[in-house]
Amino acid sequence: MVVARKRAEVAADAAEPADESAIVTRTVSLVSPRGAFGGFLAVPSLPSKAAWKSAVVVIGQHPEVDLHVVQVARRLADAGHGALAIGQRALTLRSPASLDVTLDVDAALAYVRTEASGRAPRFAVVGYGPGGFTALVAGYRSQVGAAIAFYGEGPKRLHAELAQILDRPKRHAAALLFLLGGDDDAVQPTAVAAIRERLQRFGMQHSFIIYPRMNDGFAHPGHGSYRALEANESWGRLLVALEGARRLRNRTPPRRAPRALS
Repeated sequence: MVVARKRAEVAADAAEPADESAIVTRTVSLVSPRGAFGGFLAVPSLPSKAAWKSAVVVIGQHPEVDLHVVQVARRLADAGHGALAIGQRALTLRSPASLDVTLDVDAALAYVRTEASGRAPRFAVVGYGPGGFTALVAGYRSQVGAAIAFYGEGPKRLHAELAQILDRPKRHAAALLFLLGGDDDAVQPTAVAAIRERLQRFGMQHSFIIYPRMNDGFAHPGHGSYRALEANESWGRLLVALEGARRLRNRTPPRRAPRALS
């Protein structure tokens, strides 16, 4: 288990809002087999055919797109990434291994892929709280190179259904990054150990970053548990993961899904 310590060298501007002149944003309407849902697209304002650093789907903690994931998408766009923020709709699984988990993510990936400028970028998914569970499952099932989960609820849910969701080695699974608070009630050492053991046995790349004395919400400005140093440090790790995500060489890219007009 890797323990992250406070770093004074974290860039001071990491928590600053995106430069509105450098990004383009709009709300979009999407459709998956689960039905219609909304999204918030933020992309860097780049010269024609210039490439994004990555294309990212950001999953929030609520059924609708909330202010936090909108802010995350804006910051990612300001850093050179194309980002599509979506909500986390309730999962009514017919079975532990139901494909319903990633249907919305796959539709969002298909959409953001059609928006990507220049050569096809790296693809990734980021989730917060319950959205972290969907991000982790997408890292195993969907066409992405990196999957990042903030807070303990994602790995807690993954552990509860570990054998059903991660059921066999998968050569092209994404690199998984867990960003967790040490005082998060959802983070249990036994669960982390079980997930780590399975990922190692299946040869899946992964990293666990545990922030001592942090609770869930430590990276969410305005949340009672927010801590600027840890939030900025985890943001830096997120950017490194996105910019180092595996490219989708020799893999089928996300198909374009039916979608409503933006």
